Amino acid sequence: MESGIIYVNYYTVGTAIVLCICALITYFATTLPERSRASLHIAFGFGYMGGMGAAYMLSAMIYDPTAAFHRWITVGFVLPAATHCTQIFLHFPNTTRPRLARGLLIGQYIMAILVSGYFMYQTLQVPRIFHFDGDYWDFAADDLSKNVAYVILAYLAVMLGAGIWRMIVTPGRRLALGLILGALLTISVLPSIANALSRDGALDRTLYVILWDVMVVTGGFFLVIVYINFSNERSHFMVKIAGVSLVTLLLVLQGVSYYTLMELEKAYDEVQRQKSARLAGSLNINPEYLPSELAYLAEYRTNPNPASYGLQSDFMYVAGEEHRALLSAYRQEVLNALQWYRLANVDPRGGAGDFSRRVERALLSAPYYFEGYRRMLLESARSAAESGDHAGGLSAEAEFIDPRSQLFRLIEDRESTIRYRYHKIRKLPDVEFRAQLTQFLESGTGQNRGFIPFRTAIQDHLLRSDSEEAELKKEVLLFLTPMKAPGTRMFRVADGTAVTESADRLNGERHYVAYLYIDPITNRIYEAGYHYIHYRRFIHPAALKLLMVLLAILLIVLFGFRFFFGRALVNPLRAL
Repeated sequence: MESGIIYVNYYTVGTAIVLCICALITYFATTLPERSRASLHIAFGFGYMGGMGAAYMLSAMIYDPTAAFHRWITVGFVLPAATHCTQIFLHFPNTTRPRLARGLLIGQYIMAILVSGYFMYQTLQVPRIFHFDGDYWDFAADDLSKNVAYVILAYLAVMLGAGIWRMIVTPGRRLALGLILGALLTISVLPSIANALSRDGALDRTLYVILWDVMVVTGGFFLVIVYINFSNERSHFMVKIAGVSLVTLLLVLQGVSYYTLMELEKAYDEVQRQKSARLAGSLNINPEYLPSELAYLAEYRTNPNPASYGLQSDFMYVAGEEHRALLSAYRQEVLNALQWYRLANVDPRGGAGDFSRRVERALLSAPYYFEGYRRMLLESARSAAESGDHAGGLSAEAEFIDPRSQLFRLIEDRESTIRYRYHKIRKLPDVEFRAQLTQFLESGTGQNRGFIPFRTAIQDHLLRSDSEEAELKKEVLLFLTPMKAPGTRMFRVADGTAVTESADRLNGERHYVAYLYIDPITNRIYEAGYHYIHYRRFIHPAALKLLMVLLAILLIVLFGFRFFFGRALVNPLRAL
């Protein structure tokens, strides 16, 4: 299944599981012996959801800018899916308001067609961007996507209203309607919120995919079980056996695929880190002996000149075209990694006061745009000193406590807080950016306790800087550059544009996976960049095997169970 653009990964496997469960629910609802209107709308609703799952699966699998058009399918299918979920309540247990149901169905379909058509028209000429955090292509249309999200929320509100209304006017079926409503809210509302959070950087994309998979699989299965037990339609005994078994196996496969592929990701990082360290120690670079996936090797040297952001850089090796902008675009990220390295070399022994002073000395030469992190780290170290904690000493249980780990844990804990506000500030319009930013910093989001050190650093910068609009935004975002340990996987774009702003002309030859190595003797920083396509090829074989396991599970449950249980259980029961 590997070609120039098709590479299976964890996101492919996860969304394939959703596609399978939606397809099976659709098949179940359409093959009931005495199918009702509610069953028909269940079939249509999950059919559209399955289409969305297929679109997400293709977007995760196809590494090409054209994969951004999966959004046409997801936007085009999500509103009809919500429409038919609303219709379930208007027809279960029976149809009491046929005109209302028909009018709402037609009205929501018209709105869905208009919204989808408008989205497609607006995104025809929009640049396409690649999100490394989810390995997928998308349209650079944040505002448009936000407006579509509002429409989706309105559709979900209508569904919620229909469910509550039917519970009120149908006393004898309130329990069933409440359970169905709970299942549909589990499938729709929680993933919608998680998707919005992941797009804003507040939630890891992998966590969103896991949540979406689990919610759709469990919510869909729960809906079917409730419907079987409370509807007047007869269903085959084998449906319950196969359904319970299949959902259990799919959830197990979800967990197995996650841990298997995450371990593979760690293995890839470890291999590339070791390669990078060996390359950094090479005095003479002979291209014949370099890894085929190596795209470039760069060297950074500290420089007190502010114009160079504290670093001088140069390529030691480049396979192909040399992109000078790449080195300058990510200097702050490199500098932040250097500060991490310096913190890791602070002596942890002695009391908290001694450690606090050592941290302060280590960060004396920190670059200008590191100010937010510097304030945060010093505040934490000083707070520990004032509270009398004996960092680097012995705790009450005589256990050694390394205070550096506490600082690193603080950085990791604040990562999502910083990333979320980075995305919020990046989306502010360039026009009147200073005023917009000031308003944002005074809002509740800007005054978050964990963000205060960065807020203060940015406000001080606004008083000093004469820059405006796009240039000022670029400066402000440098304060929120991620702080990662040397050796952590980083992503690069060849022309130096931000990862979330790369144009659709970029391809596998211009997307890189990079690792930093700092020489402990010379304190020089080396960056080895590898073709992103090599990373996808590394993950592909194992992920493809998991897809094959998924297919095998489906065949065994759908056909093997029927053969085995039909002879061993169902036929003897019928004979009785």
